Amino acid sequence: MPASAAGVENQELRRTMGTQGEENERVAAEREESLRRATHGELAQLRETVVALREQLDAVRLEEEGRTQRAVAAVQGEVAQLRETIVALRDELEAVRAARQESVRQAVAAAHGEVAQLQETVTTLHQEIENLRIEKDTIAQRTAAASRDEALQLQATIGALRDALDRARSPGRDDDVRPGRAPGRSSLVPARPVAGQAASRS
Repeated sequence: MPASAAGVENQELRRTMGTQGEENERVAAEREESLRRATHGELAQLRETVVALREQLDAVRLEEEGRTQRAVAAVQGEVAQLRETIVALRDELEAVRAARQESVRQAVAAAHGEVAQLQETVTTLHQEIENLRIEKDTIAQRTAAASRDEALQLQATIGALRDALDRARSPGRDDDVRPGRAPGRSSLVPARPVAGQAASRS
C-alpha cells in the first residue's frame, strides 16, 4: 500500500474516533443530565411528599389536641358537676343530721318533762295516800272512841232502866239508897248522844 493512502486512512480513522468520542461524551452528558433531572424530580417529589405528610401530621396533631382538650374540658365539667353534687349532698346530710339532732333533743326534753310530771304525780299520789291513811286512822280512832262512848252510854242507860224497873216493881222503896248512888238523885240517867251523832259532830 502506498504511504499516502495509509496516511489518509489514519486521518480518517482519527476523525472517526474523535467523532465517536464526542458522541460518547454527548451521550454521557445527556445521560448525566437526564439522571440529574430524574434525581431532581424525585427529590422534588419526595420534598412535596414530606411537606404533605408534615401538613397531614400537623392536622392530625391539631385534631388530636382539639379532641384531647374537648375530652379534658368534658372531664373537668363532669368533675365540677360531681363536686357540686357532693357539696349539695353534704349540705343535705348536715341538714338531716341537724334536724335529727333537734328531733332527738326535743324528744329527750319531752321525755324529761314527762318524767318530771310523772314524778310529781307519784309524789302527789304518795301524799294523797298518806293523807288518806292518816284520815283513815283518825276515822278509825274516832269510831273506836265513839263505840266505847256508846257502849258506856248504853251500859249506863241499861243500869238506869233496871233501877227504874226495880222502883216500879217496889213502890215503897223509892227512898232507899242503893250502893254507888247519891241520895236524892233521880234514878234515870240522861241519854248521851249516839255514835252516829258523835261522829258527825267530830
